[in-house]
Amino acid sequence: MAKYDSRVIARVLQYVQHLGDLNPRIIGALSGVRNAEEILGNLRNLYGLNPLARWEALGLDYFYIEMKANPKISLLDLYNVMDGHLVLIARNDRYPERIKSLFYFPTGIEFQSLFEKMVDNYIISEYSIHKMKKIMYYAMDFSELDFVSLRFKKSIVDYPRDPLELPNISDGFKPDWLDLFIIGKKQEINTISLKEIAKLAGVPYRNALYHYQKHVIGKGLVRGNAFRIKDLQNIRVILTFGKNEEVIKDLSKILTLSYAFETSDNKVIANVYCDDYFLGDVLDYISYTMWKHKHNIDVSVHAFLPRFKYLLTASIPYEHYDKHGKWVVNKGLISEKIDSLSKKIELLQF
Repeated sequence: MAKYDSRVIARVLQYVQHLGDLNPRIIGALSGVRNAEEILGNLRNLYGLNPLARWEALGLDYFYIEMKANPKISLLDLYNVMDGHLVLIARNDRYPERIKSLFYFPTGIEFQSLFEKMVDNYIISEYSIHKMKKIMYYAMDFSELDFVSLRFKKSIVDYPRDPLELPNISDGFKPDWLDLFIIGKKQEINTISLKEIAKLAGVPYRNALYHYQKHVIGKGLVRGNAFRIKDLQNIRVILTFGKNEEVIKDLSKILTLSYAFETSDNKVIANVYCDDYFLGDVLDYISYTMWKHKHNIDVSVHAFLPRFKYLLTASIPYEHYDKHGKWVVNKGLISEKIDSLSKKIELLQF
């Protein structure tokens, strides 16, 4: 990164957080940075960019689900048994039976019976479901990042950050399978290019570019992009607490707080990316915030490595969206997978 002026890099990345990096030419035109395409080409493997889907426009409901599961059941087992609908599964390292998860399911399709069956089959012992109402997305301020060392000069800033969001211009627009494929693949492989996505989809690049510009961005199918410096932000801190506007405002001072969800029952779930060198500062600040507002915050720390031990993340379940523009869910298959996992548990005497 040292070969570029840090202010130029920061300007490019600010636009990337809003519009993604799948069309660098547009980023260059809007930012006024002539070599934006070259800069992004050199930076692509240094950061991860996760598009935050506007789930309502995709025909999905979104849920935060807390579970207690047998500690010997792997996160991959939980992911597979729900046929890819769990998009985040986070295990508490100190209390490994405690699981926090995010779950997408097509709007209007009942699914609670599947969790009841997991309880009946001793895969989980209890669960609670909280429907997402809105998301508050926070763009990162790159003025605090040293682009040579890739370290932050400070992890807590002096000012609250305002949440940002691309406007909802979907206006009843119904996305097709390629729109979902583009979003899902970018979530799945953060460093992938649009040309690579087009090749995987088996469509011409121009077709993929049209869908990205006119639908994904043009119809506001994503709210923004969560930004993470790969290899240097290898810890995810998840905060859950009862809704309190002042607490949210103070927590937004954590520079790497990327987004916070609010549920229909007034619970807030916030995501902070961390690294070892500033994790302590972040945890101290969270403790101070609790003390200041006399408000409890449940804090869990999840390392990216060893892979899938404490954290599993996945894309929206785009594989279940067919070429006719319909979500296809096989609840019978999920039920069979629950039975299979139950037998595995019994055989291995978990």
